[in-house]
Amino acid sequence: MSQLRTGLEPLEPLRSTVREVGGDVAVMADAVSEPPVEEANARSAWLANRSFAIVIVMAVGWAGEFSWLALQRHFAGGSHAEDLGFTDQVLANFLRGQWFRLSIYQGATWNTEIDFGRIARPDSLLAFHFEPLLLLLVPFYALGGISLLLVLQAVAMGLGAVPAYRLGRHATGSAAAGLGVAAAYLLSPLGQWAVLADFHTSTLAVPLLLLAVERLAVGKSVAQALTAAALAASAREDVGLAVAALGLVVLVRRRGHRPAGVALLALGVGASILGALVIRSYNGGLPFDARYAETLGGDSGGRWRQSGGRE
Repeated sequence: MSQLRTGLEPLEPLRSTVREVGGDVAVMADAVSEPPVEEANARSAWLANRSFAIVIVMAVGWAGEFSWLALQRHFAGGSHAEDLGFTDQVLANFLRGQWFRLSIYQGATWNTEIDFGRIARPDSLLAFHFEPLLLLLVPFYALGGISLLLVLQAVAMGLGAVPAYRLGRHATGSAAAGLGVAAAYLLSPLGQWAVLADFHTSTLAVPLLLLAVERLAVGKSVAQALTAAALAASAREDVGLAVAALGLVVLVRRRGHRPAGVALLALGVGASILGALVIRSYNGGLPFDARYAETLGGDSGGRWRQSGGRE
């Protein structure tokens, strides 16, 4: 046994060397597979400090690209009479002191799908839509015409990425998640299609509604949220329903904000009722009855008037 032990003694240094090399390899493997915490924190801090600037660059780039595309489409004759056409005419008539007046349907020879004999005031936009937000756009129209409004529409939609980013970051606590939400908003084909489909005040309601949610959830400012929601509701008669739905969500999910929820619900319902009453007054029946009566089945507006409505 003593001879065997003596024979193995020369192997001890080799064993020590193998153990040392194995330990070094393990340390190196750990260093590769698990980056230092300080390095990961540094990357997170870099992204957090620059994420807002990145969102601004994304929004400006998107707005510039889609402003150019919208103008190219318009200058190439791609705009439509029943969208951009009557908006252009209504705003031009505002500058002449003729509020919400249009004449685009007088002597129209194309298929408008509307029986103008059943409309009380076919010379007014209010017979078709209730869009008081147009009043705020008159100065922009006076400066640059309908082309400036196409640019304004793209810029407004692009800036919607800012409240989208803030909502995403607030909900997750991650700047990267906020950037992801903003990117998803800008990459949505719905928003891209909206700014390339003439000009609609309802398109401007999208970033305004996002801003209302962000001001309530992140900014903790009920007054600012209500202001943004009121501007959105003034875009068109149907946006009030979205504002009312937002109020219901706040009432159900955020019980600490019940006054804000009640205010949003009242604002949305009130705007919807006001819009319907104005349109009915100028239309002479139920809103859009002259366009959709055949689809809905029969003269629903006539039956409504017989039951006590206005002739």
